[in-house]
Amino acid sequence: MNRSKIDPLIFWSSIVVIVLASLLLVLNQDVAEPFLNEVMDGITTRMDWVFQFITFGLFIVLGWLAFGPYGSVKLGEGKPEFSTFSWGAMLFCSGMGTSIMFWSVLEPIYYYTGPPFGITPESTEAADWAVTYGLFHWGLSAWALYALPTVAIAYSFYVSKRPSLKISTSLEGVLGKHSYGLLGKIIDILVIWSLVGGLGTSLGLGVPMVSAVIGDLLGIEQSLGLSILIIVFWTIIFTASAYSGYTKAFEN
Repeated sequence: MNRSKIDPLIFWSSIVVIVLASLLLVLNQDVAEPFLNEVMDGITTRMDWVFQFITFGLFIVLGWLAFGPYGSVKLGEGKPEFSTFSWGAMLFCSGMGTSIMFWSVLEPIYYYTGPPFGITPESTEAADWAVTYGLFHWGLSAWALYALPTVAIAYSFYVSKRPSLKISTSLEGVLGKHSYGLLGKIIDILVIWSLVGGLGTSLGLGVPMVSAVIGDLLGIEQSLGLSILIIVFWTIIFTASAYSGYTKAFEN
């Protein structure tokens, strides 16, 4: 890896923030767990309309970008490195991850017992919503949340020829010179923190399932040690794939 490509301030600041936050959560579980549950409940129950309007708005914006006057703008000058099928499969797997193994079964039950919009739990109407409401998280609307920043980053790098794929760099049109200053670095640190949180969610959902399967197949008792071994094994696989180069890593 070329060390000159790493921004020391962003890298080490992200490491420090993540380690400190993790230590605080681990050492203060009695306080952290109810606090985080309250924050989560407040965001999901009181601000659910915000997520719905933003998601729907992004879907409309992306439709306009795709079929409007900017739909003919090509993001990149080279030939595609992957076939359409391979690219679609990689997007699907990276977007869904292990979550689909967990939520594909649990989400309908979750909405049936705790439906949105004030619907009576475990009613016929709740059953109808339990089957359909999951499309908000897994259908085209959800992919709009992934696609908009992707378009911004790709346009900044491939069309505007800006020097990096960082989120702060793609915001140069909005932030101007500040995208390369302290504000831009804060944005990149927050993005890295968010990515680590997303990866942590995938591990949190995937590891217990794999641990349960291994326990049933081999007659091994599920334990913290087994979970750590699974995480280490996955880390080795993903690290080796990434180190082998992004082309081989994506295809693998």
